[in-house]
Amino acid sequence: RLSATGIETIIQISSRGQSFGETQAISGMPHSATGQAVSPAVIARFHASAFVNCVQESPKMAMHLCSA
Repeated sequence: RLSATGIETIIQISSRGQSFGETQAISGMPHSATGQAVSPAVIARFHASAFVNCVQESPKMAMHLCSA
């Protein structure tokens, strides 16, 4: 993300098993940042509607995301 002064800023460093972007999927708002892997990574991408369906059908998944 770029700061107000135009400087690139790190807002999160994720590790194995962490998720990102779920707030945007639920709210329908566009992403406010981009991501970049700094080491080899496998990333899963879901359409927002598929993600919301998974959360609605699996309270266990929803609780895991809330506690992460």
